[in-house]
Amino acid sequence: MAAIVSGLDRIDNDMKATEGGGLNATLSAVAATAIARSDLWILIRRDSTHLPVDELRAVRARFAAFVRTLSERILEEQPALGEANAAWVARAVIATFAAPSQYPQRLSPRHLQATLVHVSGNLLIIDASEDQAVATPYARQGPFDPAASRREQLLQHASVLFADRGYQEVSIDDIGAAADIAGPSIYHHFRSKSEILVAILRRAIEWIEFDRMRATRESDDPQQVLTLLVRSYTLLALDHPELFRIFTHESIHLPREERVMIRNAHRQFFTSWVSLLAQVRPELTDAQAQTLVSCALCVINDLSLSKTIRADAKRELRLAQLAFRVLETP
Repeated sequence: MAAIVSGLDRIDNDMKATEGGGLNATLSAVAATAIARSDLWILIRRDSTHLPVDELRAVRARFAAFVRTLSERILEEQPALGEANAAWVARAVIATFAAPSQYPQRLSPRHLQATLVHVSGNLLIIDASEDQAVATPYARQGPFDPAASRREQLLQHASVLFADRGYQEVSIDDIGAAADIAGPSIYHHFRSKSEILVAILRRAIEWIEFDRMRATRESDDPQQVLTLLVRSYTLLALDHPELFRIFTHESIHLPREERVMIRNAHRQFFTSWVSLLAQVRPELTDAQAQTLVSCALCVINDLSLSKTIRADAKRELRLAQLAFRVLETP
């Protein structure tokens, strides 16, 4: 708890010190903190969920106040955005600041700070008039098919329970009850709860890779492929936030070998996006492309977990648009 409080104290100090100094000063200060205290975002998003209820509420209240204040400053700078868009942009900006904690960065701290500020600035020009349908040629299917077998039912129900309660708080009996299967019967399909977690994350990685392969087969044009990837990944994240929450919050409970496998698969996925962006924007260095891709993925991954955002009628349009803005940062 002390590490979370000290990090939030630093954010509060950044906001107070830059009050009245313009949005760029605010973004620059918070970006510096995001780099210096990259652990803060993991602590808030993952580790804080294990705090006692009162402490968790206090952390969430402070973080929500930060989001509101940033949204207000964005609106002051860009009043044409309107409150709804300003709130979206504020969440997206904060998500990009989590990139140093989620992905390896090769830019120097000074250049990384400048890039994060530039990304934030590019997000400010989101325009609701640009909203258009997120077209995708793919059927919106899920990674699990509960009609196919008992095993698939168990995976689907377990994924929801792990995401909602946390892996450690869910028992085999809980999973069985959700799937209307007697707890001991689960052992006909899985040897342990850990094996269920492994199967869920393996399926998530396979599904994301399948989606990527479909996009690469759809076109030989790197720009088109990247566009398809952003759109299809956005849809997957919004339709199945439980998978993304499990990967972010619960993969630490995997056996070591499986954890390494999942990380390697995720690294390959990340590298494929970086390679595509480098083809689309050859003026970027590899380090710059890595930072932009990490920021775009953080925007999709983070915002897709928000119930408020998932309830927005234009969620798919806006989230994909924000990711494109990040990747287009000059």
